[in-house]
Amino acid sequence: MAAKDTSYEAFLRSIQPVILGLTSCNAEVDRQRYIALKSSDGDFRTLLSDYRSDNIGSNYFDMTAEFTVAIKALNAKKEPEEKSYLHVRCAFYGHFHVKDKPSEKHVERFIDSEARIFFVPYMRQFIADMTARMAIQPVMIPLAVGTTKIGSLKGARPKKRLKE
Repeated sequence: MAAKDTSYEAFLRSIQPVILGLTSCNAEVDRQRYIALKSSDGDFRTLLSDYRSDNIGSNYFDMTAEFTVAIKALNAKKEPEEKSYLHVRCAFYGHFHVKDKPSEKHVERFIDSEARIFFVPYMRQFIADMTARMAIQPVMIPLAVGTTKIGSLKGARPKKRLKE
């Protein structure tokens, strides 16, 4: 049985989210393509995510969570087309206070695992709201989807590709 990491558990218990907010977004829809595909049999949806540490201070740390949603039509062979007809990219900033100076190891572990608990609900709501405001059917991101690792956004962590 593996030994407990009590220092990490204490770090987790001390985390207080202070700021969680949108930093940037970009959304594009090929409306003619969307209208033409509205009655098609399906599409190929991709969700990419990247979490990274921005700054570690005396009793806080900052991080960024970036998400990209792309939807492609399926061709006659049921393979995704090359170009997306919907593309939404958003970045969220998080500022967290902790009891003591956080170690880089603990911050990185948090970013690799627990950070999504804070950011994924914001991203899901933002994507659904943004696509509804684009006058298209809102894109609903499922709570649980399969994952496979693919390339990295900026040389940091591997992105996760999620398919509905």
